[in-house]
Amino acid sequence: MYSVGSNSNFTPNVNYTTKYGWEAGYRSLLVPGWGQFHKKNRKKGYLFISAAVTSTGSFLYTQNEYNYNINRLQEATSLEIQQEYSSRADEFKSYKNISLGAMAAVWIWSVVDAVSNDGAPKYANNNIDIRLVSDKSQQLAFNLKYKF
Repeated sequence: MYSVGSNSNFTPNVNYTTKYGWEAGYRSLLVPGWGQFHKKNRKKGYLFISAAVTSTGSFLYTQNEYNYNINRLQEATSLEIQQEYSSRADEFKSYKNISLGAMAAVWIWSVVDAVSNDGAPKYANNNIDIRLVSDKSQQLAFNLKYKF
């Protein structure tokens, strides 16, 4: 597949790795599932993103309902209506705490999964160095260095 000259015995040393390190973890820390997408594990990425959206949505819904019932409780004049709104507010407060816990669990689980599990094989070559550089005139350029 690769040769130099007609009688070459040189074959390049191609290294592959499944380790992605903390880079995937940092991505999942920002958005659950992003680290899994980075590691080419799309099923887990979709799972974590949908779980994060669902738990965040349920938290926002229950928070809104809790606030609504607290406001109605403060506006009510009848003791019977106040007790009804108070019990509804307590119920939504419990649901709110459960959904907040689920949201935190999904976030933490996504980061731990992104850091601890291997991803798809990727090319790992320490001989290539690509950098973005600028000179004194503030112009940008890509610098590519290959060690033989």
